Amino acid sequence: AWVIYSAAPGVEADLPVLRVWRTADGGQSWTPSVPLETNDLISYRRPLRMTFADSQHGWMLLDLGAGMMRQYVALYRTADGGQTWEQLVDPMDEEPIQLCPKTGLTFADGSLGWLTRDCHGFMQDFPFERTENGGADWLSSNLPILDAEQVDQGISLCYPHSPRWFTPPDGVIGVTCIRFEGDSPEPILAGYTYRTSDAGETWSILRAPPGDFLWLDPERGWSLSRTISWTEDGGETWRAIKNVAWDGQFSFVDAQNGWAVARNEDEIALVRTEDGARTWSILEPVIAP
Repeated sequence: AWVIYSAAPGVEADLPVLRVWRTADGGQSWTPSVPLETNDLISYRRPLRMTFADSQHGWMLLDLGAGMMRQYVALYRTADGGQTWEQLVDPMDEEPIQLCPKTGLTFADGSLGWLTRDCHGFMQDFPFERTENGGADWLSSNLPILDAEQVDQGISLCYPHSPRWFTPPDGVIGVTCIRFEGDSPEPILAGYTYRTSDAGETWSILRAPPGDFLWLDPERGWSLSRTISWTEDGGETWRAIKNVAWDGQFSFVDAQNGWAVARNEDEIALVRTEDGARTWSILEPVIAP
């Protein structure tokens, strides 16, 4: 496992040294990486996303702030399991990767990757970025627009998220659409999964519960929101298995065992499930002497 630390949300604080820590013994011991090179960055705020294609190849987005429909990021890559990291993307370049807040990052191997972003309805298409050289260069692509038979009337704000490569050329990207009805301030959400078996040349579209998607394999996965749903047939059918009163940052290692950083309006906790998200218990971490 790998972990990287940043200041708490809402706290403006620069860390003196940015390192990625790795454990190979279940957390009994941790090894720090060589410090990431950040001297050429005007400032940095927080690590945004980190993903690994295998035990050696990983990528990390560093959030550098937002403005004018942009979320500026620096992209780093490791090819030695997280010991050293090189910066690939300069945040000052006019690359499409700098547009809009990022909603997901995934790599199939050391070369093929996707990045998704949410443009808050300012773009009518469903854009995502793809790379074929490990993140050094990115090209813009679009998912097919939903037609009238696939969406509820009035839905206009849609964005892609939760990209996942299984094995090339098979992958999936989630889409959430938002509709406001009448004077109600609460949005109505609709979810979809876009699947490809030819590296994005064509896509099949299925309805899904709204939420972030976390896939164990091409057939099994969760839709994660305050209603947690489960599929065992690649998203053809979904079953709601749990309602929770918190928003979570989730991680699963198999179909039964997972963890979440759970937050609501008043509290934050580390919680664990041993039955595939059907029940959750609070963990009280202690620091070993």
